[in-house]
Amino acid sequence: MREREDVMGTSSQECRDCSPEKGAGGNLPFYLACGLVLLVFVVYESVFGASFITFDDTIYIYDNDIVRQGLTRDGLLWAFSTLETGNWHPLVWLSHMAIVELLGLNPFWQHTANIVFHAASCVLLFAILYRLTGAAFRSFIVAALLAVHPLHVESVAWISERKDVLSMLFALLSVYAYALYAQAVDRDRRRWMLASLLFFVLGLMSKAMLVSLPLLLLLLDYWPLQRLGSGTSGRWAALWTLVKEKSLFFVVSGVFCGVAYIAQAHSDSVSSLERVGAGYRMANVLVSYVAYLYKLVAPFDLGVLYPLRPVIPKWHVLLAGLLLLAITAGVVKLAARNRFLAMGWFWYLIAMLPVIGIVQIGGQSMADRYAYIPFIGLYIAIVWGVCALASRFRFIRNRAVGYAVMAVVIAYFGVTAHAQAALWKNSVTLFEHTLGVTGDNPYVNKMLGKYYWRIGEDEKAFSNIKKYYNSVRNVVDSHVLLGEMLVESKHYSEAIRLAQDSLQRFPDSVRLYKLLGISLYATGKKDEALQVFLKARQIDPDDEDLAKNIAILLRGKTSNATE
Repeated sequence: MREREDVMGTSSQECRDCSPEKGAGGNLPFYLACGLVLLVFVVYESVFGASFITFDDTIYIYDNDIVRQGLTRDGLLWAFSTLETGNWHPLVWLSHMAIVELLGLNPFWQHTANIVFHAASCVLLFAILYRLTGAAFRSFIVAALLAVHPLHVESVAWISERKDVLSMLFALLSVYAYALYAQAVDRDRRRWMLASLLFFVLGLMSKAMLVSLPLLLLLLDYWPLQRLGSGTSGRWAALWTLVKEKSLFFVVSGVFCGVAYIAQAHSDSVSSLERVGAGYRMANVLVSYVAYLYKLVAPFDLGVLYPLRPVIPKWHVLLAGLLLLAITAGVVKLAARNRFLAMGWFWYLIAMLPVIGIVQIGGQSMADRYAYIPFIGLYIAIVWGVCALASRFRFIRNRAVGYAVMAVVIAYFGVTAHAQAALWKNSVTLFEHTLGVTGDNPYVNKMLGKYYWRIGEDEKAFSNIKKYYNSVRNVVDSHVLLGEMLVESKHYSEAIRLAQDSLQRFPDSVRLYKLLGISLYATGKKDEALQVFLKARQIDPDDEDLAKNIAILLRGKTSNATE
């Protein structure tokens, strides 16, 4: 395939000379694709022996009775109807069920699936870029950065982030099908558009973050497909045509935006403006965009969860805003002759938009996994940009220099990612490291406490859960979790006091009423327990556990009356 003209005032041949792209034909693409797979397996070799962790893996697999049964009719219906975890992603549930059905509950197979999906996405990204640009080595470097960048370890090594690797694979399949549609000239090209739409829907059924994909396809139209035409009026007309041809994509995206918001609201994950104000959110957006850029080049001190910053200094916000404006202005100025810069930069901004914090989900300020798809744009802008810059310096055009620089960068990220992946061995190694990185982190204390409780180290469990409780008393879950541990350890008097105090703050919490009722029953106060359960049932008449507890207590009263 012929290299397109896309560098700073240089010809295609000049750019081809500045990086090792000569003779990029024959079996070379196949060997490069195999190299990507090998890279992935080397970097993530330690993950094959990792265990489940107590952060969501309990919900997704080993404490989920439906998933543990494998593929069943009831499981299939549940996967398409549940909003568990605050998401509607039936394909994620089905993928976990399928592995359990075929291979059992061993975490090895769940980890293997994530790694294979990641490797497949890297190869697919390489294939897309090579098809659209003809630049084999630049396409390889971009895909290799995706393969080994440390910020993507969370998406691959965390079993519960199956939604990341699965949605990425479907997103890239959608992009590949769209590229075939854009390049086709026969009458049947519409089938590729339908295939792209189908993969888009499947991707959204894995993770709703893909709602921005229609805009990303428009960026591909700009570069490297170059479908926008020339001249101001011609470009606007072409843009409108391109938007119209993706109308179904935008409709589907809008529907899934609504589904995602309903799912998150259902789990009480969406923070209200009272809890996280609009001013704080916008400040966090600007600072986080820049923080991700920093982690792009300095991926150190990575943790599984970064709590919301208590205070964001105004000068941080000002500098972040100015930096983003400066980069955007520079990209726009250079875009006329370097379209890849605009495509890559705006890919990053747009792909990150659904998770950057405008709609605040949970208690994190940012997350490594959110960079999985957005960083593709930055990789493209950097790799093609370096090639364009290097073409001006005769020394750098040497092939050996190009190979050496590529090897050093990939090795640097690969070694760092390998070390990061090793931290996912178990909950203790992961969470203790995160606490060392982030300092006070109540949500990590929560996960670490749950792990210690599971393995019977009660003292460490209570220590971490109490830190969680003391840090976020405005969250009902902290009260419930501490109460559940008090009940299970038979500290009923403490559990009663906690539940009674907590109900003053959260009078509609059925879970707190249950804890209070169970504790009262255990201390012989059965009449009081019955009244508590009856009051809870007024809040949630459909709760099956409440119905069973009430029935047991009523049978006891009837038996006593008969005697």
